Amino acid sequence: MNKPRLEDFIKEIPWTDSQGKEYKAAGIDFASYAFALEKYIRELEKKQSSPYPCGKTEMDAKCPDCLDHFDECAKKSRAEPKPSLEDYRKQIKDDKCSCGYVGLSKLRIEHYDHDGGWPVEGFEEKQWLYVTCPKCGYQWALWKLGIPR
Repeated sequence: MNKPRLEDFIKEIPWTDSQGKEYKAAGIDFASYAFALEKYIRELEKKQSSPYPCGKTEMDAKCPDCLDHFDECAKKSRAEPKPSLEDYRKQIKDDKCSCGYVGLSKLRIEHYDHDGGWPVEGFEEKQWLYVTCPKCGYQWALWKLGIPR
């Protein structure tokens, strides 16, 4: 779809000054511009409601934009499943706190949304994962316990 350009609506418009002298000057045909702008807005709205980047409502096997979109969706659906909190708990290698408490791998994993965290089953956002030592209260991030992000 071609965007309407202001240059497409500039016309030579004759006009007369207060002393009756006639001129021709560049001006804008506002009626045509308004019509084209309205059409352009309708096309944009139609394209935004389409699931395909090209604006079509159905996949077109000959359209490269449709095929790229289809491939992207297929990759997302084939993505590996995210590990659960229990899966991460089983991976804890360093089980001892610096205060002497042993058994960090048996504790409940706590979490919150964090861009630098781990992907976790059941959560859209990545989660920052940690366990809290019951003896000293230190919060051990899982990366400190041997689980890479």
